[in-house]
Amino acid sequence: MNDPASLFRSAVTAFKDGQVCHAIELLQESCQINPDIPQCHSMLGLIFEQTGKIDEAIAAYARALELEPDDLKTLAAYKRCIEQKPDAAEAYNHLGIALAQSNRPQRAKNCFDRAIELDPAYAVGHNNLGLLLKSTGQHDQAIACYRRATTLDPDYANAQWNLSLALLLKGHFNEGWQQFKWRRKANLDAILESQRQAPPTWDGSPFRNQTLLIRYEQGLGDNIQCIRYIPLIKKLGGRVIVESLEPLLGLFRQIQEVDRLVEASPDGSPTVDFDLFAFALDLPGIFNTDLHTIPANIPYLYADIDRANEWRTRVACPDFKIGIVWAGSVKHTNDHNRSCELCFFRTLAEIPNLRLFSLQKGPAESALYDPACQGIHNMAHLLQDFSETSAAIENMDLVISVDTAVLHLAGAMGKPVWALLPYVPDWRWLLNRDDSPWYPSMRLFRQTSPGDWESVFNRVCKELRHKLRR
Repeated sequence: MNDPASLFRSAVTAFKDGQVCHAIELLQESCQINPDIPQCHSMLGLIFEQTGKIDEAIAAYARALELEPDDLKTLAAYKRCIEQKPDAAEAYNHLGIALAQSNRPQRAKNCFDRAIELDPAYAVGHNNLGLLLKSTGQHDQAIACYRRATTLDPDYANAQWNLSLALLLKGHFNEGWQQFKWRRKANLDAILESQRQAPPTWDGSPFRNQTLLIRYEQGLGDNIQCIRYIPLIKKLGGRVIVESLEPLLGLFRQIQEVDRLVEASPDGSPTVDFDLFAFALDLPGIFNTDLHTIPANIPYLYADIDRANEWRTRVACPDFKIGIVWAGSVKHTNDHNRSCELCFFRTLAEIPNLRLFSLQKGPAESALYDPACQGIHNMAHLLQDFSETSAAIENMDLVISVDTAVLHLAGAMGKPVWALLPYVPDWRWLLNRDDSPWYPSMRLFRQTSPGDWESVFNRVCKELRHKLRR
């Protein structure tokens, strides 16, 4: 019997029959086969709790809550257990994480505060309190928490990384870029193992008669944003090779300063010979970029003329044409905050003399098959790569997008583009402004409270109606 569901059922039966040890063995076997079933961990917690093994119960309930933070029954059981261990700082920390994930920020804060009160040197507690404070818009307080965590544990890579993001979001670029280097040591799925192996060997010095490799890193949007540095790099030296993912190759092929463009390997390991290298996201720091020196020679990416002409025919109409994107990659750790539902865009479709063209790719495209979305034209089947997407964007009067690669592309092309941002945005969008120093043609529409897309689209609709009345 190696089916987790069967093992779970047998464990429940064994426990009811008084076979406690056998029930535990069955549940542990189930968890070993598939460690991501919350019911198994929760049941283990219940058995441990009822048999007086409180430490084991706390650990089991904590894992269950990691997998299903909205399980109120498990939350109550976990809280019941830690009340029997009043000095368990780590247990309060785990409860705080679960409460934060289930959108109970004040109760989560109480738990983190309690964990820190019990153990003032508990760096993890300070870091998690910082994350919570950042999620509620308290950025200065979050920075203070990260600094405390990194003072207590200077090698705490995740706290160092969180500090970098908070500093960059606040516009403190000088310190932020230095901290940003911690991403290769932090626990980030977006960083491949091969990208952690060695630090960059290029520091911005001239490299005459040498070959410099610029390696891709993280998301497509990151690489679109940072490819702007290539002309500055070329002025410093010899041969420049750019490594990129396949969807961007056609787009980047037009950059004259690139001597060679190569497709990145699946594991991120370099596939060409070179003398020096840097990652794409190292470039802002290497050039000591601050708010006043961001290379904003826009446009720096262009649509292919022939493809753009084809798209002109495809989307020809007298209406005001808007390209829209409502969802990013589900692999992104913050996708649940940065993406929205397509239904919000339906309010735009009601505006006269306006036509919406979907530039959405991926699983979210399926939302277009809802009969209520018949007025939105689906162009996904024509968007084979970002070179094709750029040709589509070239023929739009406006692009409206959540924080995705399409948003970066429209900005890099200098097209009018409106960014729809969550309450706590990614670092590059900064705070308290409706423009972007990275993309001069971009306007930013921000949530005024967590999850409030309705107010964002109300402002977008108001601005569009005003624009079309001119």
